[in-house]
Amino acid sequence: MKWQLDEEFRMGPMAIIPAGTILSGLAGRDGEVREAPMWGSQIVPIPIPISARALDEESAWLMLRWYPEQWDRLAFGPGIGDVEALKAKAKAAGPRGERMVNP
Repeated sequence: MKWQLDEEFRMGPMAIIPAGTILSGLAGRDGEVREAPMWGSQIVPIPIPISARALDEESAWLMLRWYPEQWDRLAFGPGIGDVEALKAKAKAAGPRGERMVNP
C-alpha cells in the first residue's frame, strides 16, 4: 500500500509529516491493513488522511472503504487501474472491517 500526502499531517503534538511524503504499509490477502505505515519509529494512524493520494489499488481500496460518504474528495495516482470497478467492489463489501485500524 502506498499513499502520498497532499498536505502536512500532524501526528500528535510534536510530529508533523511533510506534504509530499510517501507512506507505505502492507495489506493482507483480504485487502486489510497488516502492517501500518511508519514515520520514523512511530506508527502512522489509520485511516490515512482523506487528503492523501492513493498510489496503488490496495491503498485506493482502503481509502474507498474508510471514506464511503466522501468518494468525491478522494485522489488516485496514475497507477490505479479501473477506479469505478474498485468503487463497485467497495460498495459491495459494505462497512469497513475492524481490522482496518492500527493493529
